[in-house]
Amino acid sequence: MSLNNIELLERLLRQEEKEAFLFILNCCLKLNIQPVTDCKNYIYIEDREAAVCLVSHIDTVRSATDEPVFLKKHNNTLIRNGSGILGADDRVGAYLMLSNLIYGSKKVPVSYLFTTGEEIGCTGAKQFIKDIKDMPKKLQVFIELDRQGIYNYVCYHEPVKEIDEWLTGQGFHEEVGSCSDILHLCEAYQVPGVNIAVGYFQQHTKNEYLYLPYMDEVEKIILPKLLTGPGRRYKIPPTPKLSFNAGSSWFYDKKSYNFHDDADDMPDDLFCFLEELYFYNLLDADYTCKYCGADHTEKRPCKNFKKHLKASGYLEDWYSFFPEEGAING
Repeated sequence: MSLNNIELLERLLRQEEKEAFLFILNCCLKLNIQPVTDCKNYIYIEDREAAVCLVSHIDTVRSATDEPVFLKKHNNTLIRNGSGILGADDRVGAYLMLSNLIYGSKKVPVSYLFTTGEEIGCTGAKQFIKDIKDMPKKLQVFIELDRQGIYNYVCYHEPVKEIDEWLTGQGFHEEVGSCSDILHLCEAYQVPGVNIAVGYFQQHTKNEYLYLPYMDEVEKIILPKLLTGPGRRYKIPPTPKLSFNAGSSWFYDKKSYNFHDDADDMPDDLFCFLEELYFYNLLDADYTCKYCGADHTEKRPCKNFKKHLKASGYLEDWYSFFPEEGAING
C-alpha cells in the first residue's frame, strides 16, 4: 500500500459516520464528480457504461459513546482498534471503493453506491431504491465489498451458474450469508449481485481486525479483474415460495421464519410443513416415517418425503426437499 492509501484507510477507520459521509462527498467534489445523494442515506456515482456497480456501507456498529478509535498495527499485517470495535465492517469496503475512484484506472467504467443504515436494516439501500427507479441497461452485476474473511463470497438470491463460475474462476468459494444491501438491490432491480470478502474478521466485536495483505490483494489484483463484469447481465431465477437458508431459517413468500416462531405468526401450510419435517424426520436419529412406515437412522428427511408431503395435502406444489439445497416452488 502506498502512503496515500494508508492515510486514506486510517482516516476512514477513525471517522464517525457523518464525518465519513461528508468526507466521501468532498472527495467526489474535488474530483469534479457530482454524485446523486439525499445527503443522508446514500451517495451514488453512476456511469451508464459500467458493467459493475460497487456497493459498501458507511455505517458501523460503533456507538457515539465509544472511545475514539486508536489504531494498532501488528507487523504491517493486522490492524485493530485498541479502544474497541474497529469498524472495518464496512469501512474497508468504503475505502476500496474510494481508493478505486481516486487512484484506479479510468479505462474501466465503474458505478459506486455508498449507503448508510445497513447495520439497522439496510435503510439507506431501501431509500435509494425508492428514489432511483432503474439501473443502466449495461449494468451486469452488483459487487458488494462487505464480507468477512478471505476468498469467499455470498449471494442472496437464487444461484446464477454463470456468476458462480465467474467468481470461482477468480479463486473464490461460496459461503452462506444472512443479509446485506445487495439483497434488496438485486430484488428491486433484477440485477445479480455478490458480496465478496474484504479481509476483516470477528466483526461487531472488540476483537475485530483487518488482514492487510488480503485487502491489498483485493484492491490491486482481484478488484481490477472483476470490474469488467461477468460478460452480460444474467437473469436471476425466480425465488422459490419456500426455501431453506441456514440453521433453522426458512424464507416463505420473501419473509424469514424460524421453526421456533409462534405458530400464529406463520402461514398454516408453512407451519404444517415444518411440523412434519422437524418432528417426524429430524429431531430423532432413529424414527419410523409416519407415511411409509420405514425405519430411518439419519437426521434427515425420508427419501420418500417428497411423496409423503404431497400426499398429506399440506403443500400442493411440491418439487423437492433437501435442507442444504432444496426449495418448494409456488
